[in-house]
Amino acid sequence: MADIRENPIQATLAGFADYGKSLKGDEKGEAQVFCDRLFQAFGHAGFHDIGETLESHKSSPVRTAHEALDKTVREAYGMKSKDDTLEFLLKFNHELADKESRGETIQSPGLHASYPDPAKLVSDDCIRVDRNS
Repeated sequence: MADIRENPIQATLAGFADYGKSLKGDEKGEAQVFCDRLFQAFGHAGFHDIGETLESHKSSPVRTAHEALDKTVREAYGMKSKDDTLEFLLKFNHELADKESRGETIQSPGLHASYPDPAKLVSDDCIRVDRNS
């Protein structure tokens, strides 16, 4: 394993990991600092550096993408917009646990197990991290 002092990215990510271990679970008090430190770990000055704001009502690319993802997940699980997310997920978790205890098969999210050729749907067009730098 390379010495992290020789690799600034590894050193920055190691610092972020250490910060993450110190969190106490206070979502409201820690979320903005967490996001800022996450962006800093990847070489930005912080989340403002990419034009993002937190707890803001103005539109932004990140907010728009987040809202689209939320909407898609709600539709996939049959959640109504007025449903409380935590309540819905806890109830859903109990339903799955009951099915599992009865020996029923639980289909995970994503591609259904009966799909004939899943390899056709897999691509390699993703962002890759150069681990040698």
